[in-house]
Amino acid sequence: MKPKLAELGDVAVRRWLPLIVGMGVGIRLALALVHGFRFPDSADYDLLARNILEGKAYEAGGNFASRMPGYPILVAGVYALAGYSVKAVLVVQALLSGALIGFTYALARRVGTAVALLAAGLVAFDPLTVAFSATFLTEMPFTLCLMVALWLCLRLSESPRWPHWVELGLVWGAGVMLRVSALWCIVPLLAWVVWQMPVGAKRQRIAGPFIVLALIALMLAPWLVRNYRMFDSGPFRMTTLEGISLYEAVYPEADGGPRQDKISLPPEMASLNEAQRNDEWSRRAWTYVREEPLRVAKLAVVKAGRTWSPWFNAGEWKSRVITWGMAAWYIPVYALAIAGIFWGRMRRQTKMLLMIPVLYFTVLHALFLGSVRYRVPLMPEVCVLAACGASVLRKGEEAGQRSAEARV
Repeated sequence: MKPKLAELGDVAVRRWLPLIVGMGVGIRLALALVHGFRFPDSADYDLLARNILEGKAYEAGGNFASRMPGYPILVAGVYALAGYSVKAVLVVQALLSGALIGFTYALARRVGTAVALLAAGLVAFDPLTVAFSATFLTEMPFTLCLMVALWLCLRLSESPRWPHWVELGLVWGAGVMLRVSALWCIVPLLAWVVWQMPVGAKRQRIAGPFIVLALIALMLAPWLVRNYRMFDSGPFRMTTLEGISLYEAVYPEADGGPRQDKISLPPEMASLNEAQRNDEWSRRAWTYVREEPLRVAKLAVVKAGRTWSPWFNAGEWKSRVITWGMAAWYIPVYALAIAGIFWGRMRRQTKMLLMIPVLYFTVLHALFLGSVRYRVPLMPEVCVLAACGASVLRKGEEAGQRSAEARV
């Protein structure tokens, strides 16, 4: 007697999912222990975490609000348990990546077991996801927060439960504490959930989004109050790097990549404090946007291309082996993702859910800087769409074989 398809699916999950998760975590652990990566931002996060543990001022490079506190708090927690060990932080991130792979599977499971396993496998071996799991930056924990939030949105659209609203608020609040640029992405996600919720869930349709937004505000409130008291300006000030980040992205010499090291502080800004400088950089940047919209629009196309480039933009990473290796992975993944968007058998509404963060961060970094680093949190969504695209190709191949057999 042949086993049922559902039973075959359960067998495949029990056999393959632990293997995929184990291999994904294993690769990341090996990279973390042998060759972890550090960026200029990493030094700030390390110093801020040490300052938290040692009871010193939350300050790095003379700035008191340049970085959101989420990642330094996470790092400080690891340091408290394992000593000042960067490798310990990277090991924790490698272990968290196992949860990321699992949530990728859970989100794609609605399409089918094979698609979900393939999506999990793509995330497990995605070069950028692997590399940034072993990088002393916010990418890994933020990517996990984003994927958990998408899974919660899907659950709320199918079977609303009050605890899920609370969980979504807490997860998104944690995500914003890691990466402030994510703040407004919750608005289209909540709109999607409300649109997809069952007709009978009228109370949750109204109160649920309010719970999420209230929890996010509650989590951010101590940080906002602290910054307002420190600078006596900007009641909703998150960081003091937004102004210079926007300026380097749109000023006349901007090319779409990082250029802060080429920008000198004007003499008239030397006497300003950290917050005042941020506001002045921002004012100047928006002046360029208003006065030269065509140039800024052309630059936005360049920055979007940098974000989704199949290979690295930075010169030090442009060796022939790395470039061809990246292209060999990402060009097929992109092609499959496009096939998944247009022809995949995933529900159109679920595709929209996956596309919301992809579009949001693409537009955001078309205004700010473009870099392959900024698409790392979007790769699990792309991998789910690519797995759907692969299933389309497989079904087309099977249909062709059946047609050929019928002709014979």
